[in-house]
Amino acid sequence: MLVALDDTDSVDGMCTTYLPTELIRRTGLDVIGYPRLVRLNPNISYKTRGNGAVVLRLGMGKGRKFPVGRISGKQVFGYESLKGEASRQELLDISSEIIGEFAVMEQESTNPGLVVSGSRPPESLYREAVSKEISAQYVEDILMEAGANYRKFKNGRGVIGASSAMSWSPGRRTYELLVYQYPRPGSVDRDLQLEAAAFIEEHYQETFNNIDVKNRHAAIFPSNRTPVVYGVRSVNPVILPQIEQELRTRYGIGGTSYLIYETNQGTDDHIIHSPDIIWEKGSFSITGEVVDTPVPIQGGHYFAQMKWKKSRIGLAAFEPTKEFRSVFRELRPGDIVEATGSLSEGTLKVEKMHVISVSRYFKRVPPMCQNCARRMKTHGRNDFRCKSCGGKKITPEYAEEARSLLPGKYEVPVSARRHLSMPLKLEEHFALAEMSGRNGGPA
Repeated sequence: MLVALDDTDSVDGMCTTYLPTELIRRTGLDVIGYPRLVRLNPNISYKTRGNGAVVLRLGMGKGRKFPVGRISGKQVFGYESLKGEASRQELLDISSEIIGEFAVMEQESTNPGLVVSGSRPPESLYREAVSKEISAQYVEDILMEAGANYRKFKNGRGVIGASSAMSWSPGRRTYELLVYQYPRPGSVDRDLQLEAAAFIEEHYQETFNNIDVKNRHAAIFPSNRTPVVYGVRSVNPVILPQIEQELRTRYGIGGTSYLIYETNQGTDDHIIHSPDIIWEKGSFSITGEVVDTPVPIQGGHYFAQMKWKKSRIGLAAFEPTKEFRSVFRELRPGDIVEATGSLSEGTLKVEKMHVISVSRYFKRVPPMCQNCARRMKTHGRNDFRCKSCGGKKITPEYAEEARSLLPGKYEVPVSARRHLSMPLKLEEHFALAEMSGRNGGPA
């Protein structure tokens, strides 16, 4: 039986991914496959934090088993197939009890949803929810047609995420080890955080988004407002229990429980490539010609424009993208780029950029004085004068600017990277996995 939960957290606390530890513990049921953490459209205005929902398949397992967690000192295994179904009503009741106990109901923006079903809704629901904004009524109609049971708490908006996550059929996939200490972990010294994250980055090549060295950001550690101690992302789930043990023994960093989730993080599932049309709150990868030089504004943000099809689209690199802005600001008219990001008010917030070709760019400069062989000084628009002989000209010259920007692929640093965004380091992994038919899953 499938169980999906969403929207139990808030901007100030809790994490929806913690609730499955309670569900597994209280039901005593086996986990079939891996628990799933599914991120949906990152541009939705009413999301609490990461816009992620969780899904478990519970029952009596059979066949090959593999570690998926530890809860209250007891090892938890996932099973490759289902031997017997769990009680639908029991799962509804126990899940509702857990939501009532742990969800941050006092927050206006927290509106949990619970779905229990014997089968998955159509995958098209996931594809819509990861790229668009859809309504609760639309989702409820699909659930009724599928024969699923659901419960809404407060306005129940979480039923959208829960249902959409349940409909995910993994193509590309990654995994995340999440370690918990309820209600909140103790603080970990920042230098120790950086040391631990750097150790994982160096010794476990199949992990990603661990640390932003330049900006001194240990990305595996969230704020201590939630029960999550840390989270490590990897394309290989087999190494994650070893990492949990290593951080506990080597650095004294651990918790009372952990789970390994199968996820769509780092897959670019939210990106629509080469679309015919684009829309607000969608995420796209579009190719076009830069039409102006990026302009900085107060706050350290940069803006430019690109010609795409018959339209002009704004491009933006905001201050949190840090050193990525030093690449973005080197764009010049005539450059051909593939820009990837989310559309907001007609502007693409760039997350990644493939510079396909760079133009020859000429900038306006004062002319040379023919008498003195020295460059004149500007005294106003189209007014150039030689400081030595007093000669005058009204026509500027144009000099080719040496371009520091080279064709290639560029991305924002780890500290500014979204959960769904595929790091460049994973492109080859997924390309090889898809060629072999594994879609990024374990061999």
